Amino acid sequence: PSFATDGNPIGPSGLRSKTLRALFFRRLESLHRPDTAIRAVAAAVKQDGDIHLTLAGFQMSAYQNELETLAKELGVSACITWSGSPENEELLYLYRNHDVFLFPSRIIEGLGAVNCEALSCGLPIIGTAHSGSAEVILEGVTGFRVLKDDHSAMSDRLLYLDKNREVLEEMSGRVTEFARRFYWTQVISQFEAEMRRILVEGS
Repeated sequence: PSFATDGNPIGPSGLRSKTLRALFFRRLESLHRPDTAIRAVAAAVKQDGDIHLTLAGFQMSAYQNELETLAKELGVSACITWSGSPENEELLYLYRNHDVFLFPSRIIEGLGAVNCEALSCGLPIIGTAHSGSAEVILEGVTGFRVLKDDHSAMSDRLLYLDKNREVLEEMSGRVTEFARRFYWTQVISQFEAEMRRILVEGS
């Protein structure tokens, strides 16, 4: 939902809040580590960070009670919004009206469509980059890399963006342009170019 029909990234809404708005959107299961996102926000808030986290994803009901208990224990229930399983239009609204995307997954997986969607809506990514996500999370350029389950590092990056909004604006502009390469026509062009190179080298 995050690309216009002409292939241009849609970008952010342009509306900023005093509060840094972090978004987590995945299937809500333990391997995707939404608990790490909650712990990161809690640690940042404890250090006077002005940060709010939105959690959205599929199978929300199966894991939400446990996560709500964790948020309550950490004292950040008021800093979290639960947005259920959004349809495309609502999801696009969420992307465009947040400031940073959290990707604390422990799974070794591919590129991650959610990462491309977040970038195209102007959201830098703070997340793990031990698999395909390494292609989109370029340290200090499109976001910040953290190790698996390292909520402290994620918290530090959230605080950094909260206190340095000019950096956030610069990164937001960069990631929107960076996302162009993941539109399907660009991917096909890159694939065809690589196939031609291989055929030339093999002839």
